[in-house]
Amino acid sequence: MSSGISVRLRRLASGADLPLPTRASAGSSGYDLRAAIDGELTLLPGARALIPTGIALEIPRGWEGQVRPRSGLALRHGLALANSPGTIDSDYRGEVGAILVNLGQEPFTIRRGDRIAQLVFAQVGEVETQRVTRKESTANPFSALVVPDPFYVQLTSSYSHTTNAFSDFREQEDWLLDTNLAAGWRTTIGSSLYFDLAFVSNRTDYANQEALSRNMLGTRAMLGGLAFGKLPFFLAYNGNWFYDSSYDSTSLNFHTLSTVVPFVRKNLGKVNLTVASTLNWIKAQPSDFDQINPGLSMRFSLPVTGKDRLDLSLMQSYAYFQHFAPGQYTDDRQDWRSTAGIQFVHTFTEQLQLTLGVSYMRNDSNLTGFSAGGRSGGIYDFKTWNFTPTLGVNYSF
Repeated sequence: MSSGISVRLRRLASGADLPLPTRASAGSSGYDLRAAIDGELTLLPGARALIPTGIALEIPRGWEGQVRPRSGLALRHGLALANSPGTIDSDYRGEVGAILVNLGQEPFTIRRGDRIAQLVFAQVGEVETQRVTRKESTANPFSALVVPDPFYVQLTSSYSHTTNAFSDFREQEDWLLDTNLAAGWRTTIGSSLYFDLAFVSNRTDYANQEALSRNMLGTRAMLGGLAFGKLPFFLAYNGNWFYDSSYDSTSLNFHTLSTVVPFVRKNLGKVNLTVASTLNWIKAQPSDFDQINPGLSMRFSLPVTGKDRLDLSLMQSYAYFQHFAPGQYTDDRQDWRSTAGIQFVHTFTEQLQLTLGVSYMRNDSNLTGFSAGGRSGGIYDFKTWNFTPTLGVNYSF
């Protein structure tokens, strides 16, 4: 039916005696569709009806069928399509119909075999959407490649209760208040890459360790995106450079490389389920701290209202640490972690968001310490329970 594609057509029993759709001339865009009704049907002014055409189509993927009104019927009698143009998707296999509406001032009678509409085939492009909060500048020729996102300010505060139980029956218990303030800017490059740069301030207060406080100021840079084309593989780098005023003005650097592979994504009614494997590598300097952390995560996301969302997360992970202090000691540590958390997200406006969360973590650890001479300094098995409520505010502008 078209020089560009091949469309399979099936004539139904209701249209067995009707001509197949044809074009009036070689230059015509549309194929005439005929009414496959029994006898006659009269449309009163303002009335509408679904008129069958007696055919079904198999349209190739990447194309669609468009049911359009006939110009002559529209001009002379006010006969139009209520959903002009009507769309026939490539996966639709039912009978093609036309929703006719009489916009004229007189009744109009449709008879079996009348040409009532025309069918046009059109190609459909694959579109990948991307959320932005600012309009792109049409004067920028690269606006399709780099999309500016707003500047943002994030404030997060958590209050943790931690209990350590050692194999020699000792216990340590502590409360700590951790406050983070970040002000930064994020930009999106293309459809799958982002860059984030921020100034970060962190303060940690330990309640049971002689009122110890730790203050750090620094910068944070993140680069991440979706790798390998359409494969859902997320890769991100997070670098932190801190000036720690609490320990003789020490400079600390943290580097994190993270990968996430979501291999299950399902909609369970209103609940969105994501199951993913994770792998993190962390290096800290100058203390030569290395960590590798594979894990498996599960997340349930439930929209509560148009502005509220509830997230439930479960995670099981393994972590291996190596901590080397030159001339002093080396620690090898293995952790098996189980984490559960719930978070409530409320969106006040497009710019302002509030998060309330609580998490619980159980950690089973094995620690082997070596002195500078290479002799074993001790082997410890201990368990950690951590309960953490969190409050966060995010504002973008």
